[in-house]
Amino acid sequence: MFVFSQHKWQALKKRIMSFIKHIGQTIRYVIILLRLQISKAKPWRWYTHCREIPILRLQKAIETQEKRHLLKLKNYDELPFGDFDFLEDVYFNLLTEYESLRGSKGVSLFFQGLKRLSRDNYKINISYILLRFYDLSPDCKETLKELGFGGAKDQVLRKIKIFETRHKIRKDRFDATYNQMAEIKKSFTSEVLTVRMALGGMQLDLEKMTAFEWVETVKLAKEHARHNNSERVNQSGRYKATR
Repeated sequence: MFVFSQHKWQALKKRIMSFIKHIGQTIRYVIILLRLQISKAKPWRWYTHCREIPILRLQKAIETQEKRHLLKLKNYDELPFGDFDFLEDVYFNLLTEYESLRGSKGVSLFFQGLKRLSRDNYKINISYILLRFYDLSPDCKETLKELGFGGAKDQVLRKIKIFETRHKIRKDRFDATYNQMAEIKKSFTSEVLTVRMALGGMQLDLEKMTAFEWVETVKLAKEHARHNNSERVNQSGRYKATR
């Protein structure tokens, strides 16, 4: 099993980018085309931290698994069309930060597992790309070796497929074991009720309140509820004592 530190992954990414730079005119044309496509595309903006994203947007993304709710839009009734795969990483980072703020220990295990699956998936995808240019550059072979897929071309392919099969098995077990999205949805509904009770039924503008502000508000509401419960217990005890 190969375990990479953050520094190691950054080094590998730099090596990959260096490799792509030198594999020939074909890749240069691809990069030029990609740049043209990007230049024509609308410059989308998106939320990256819990201190800026409205809690309702984050919850919508969790409930529907529609990551376009993480975009900064004026109207969310009609979400834009396009390739928004990059929002998967944005979503993962926001969820990790959100659950860290909430102090959810059980859910943190879920995100650790999700992070590993995400990293393994990246490893598989980049390895297949490097394999396509196996005969064009020594850097390609060296990078595959560092990823754990050294050897002749057919051996590399076999190793990648074995790793991919194990990755799918881990993912199936992970999906069967964890249902944390449902837990987050359920806890949010409960939190809304707790906060509204603490505020005397006041309506909440969840489209303006950030995820960070929401977590802090929930903590205060729960503390308020505990204090009220303690007061009721004390008053009940004093009432019984005077009878």
